[in-house]
Amino acid sequence: MLQDLDYHMAVGVSIAPGATGDANGSYVDCGETDGNLTAICQNGAATGTPDNYGIAWSVYEADDKSGTGAQAIAGATGSLAVGTPANNDRTHVNILVKNRSKRFLQVRADATISGGSTPTVPLAAVIVGRKRFPGTTVNTRVT
Repeated sequence: MLQDLDYHMAVGVSIAPGATGDANGSYVDCGETDGNLTAICQNGAATGTPDNYGIAWSVYEADDKSGTGAQAIAGATGSLAVGTPANNDRTHVNILVKNRSKRFLQVRADATISGGSTPTVPLAAVIVGRKRFPGTTVNTRVT
């Protein structure tokens, strides 16, 4: 988890740039954050001229970096549907992550691509949150 000391923000990469198609990102340690988090999910322009594609994004939480006890966080989903190659631009989806109860978060992408010649869609996702101030207790449960 990278930290911006001037603005007290924490940023962790779940899906590193360059992933394509379906992707289960790395678990990000959010133990030094408080309150709601945001998953910023990005896709690049598709290659291989697909007829259309869509991406379903979701955020999972777990007890540790290996994914023990992983479960989807209710309401932490987003989707992107691109109907034609004319709309084949880079795009992003922001997902507000509330009601988490575990320390480690992961972004998952499920891509549906049809048509084209070996089409791919590049993906990336980061998790951003407010850094917990020194001397405060850890509160991962936000209601």
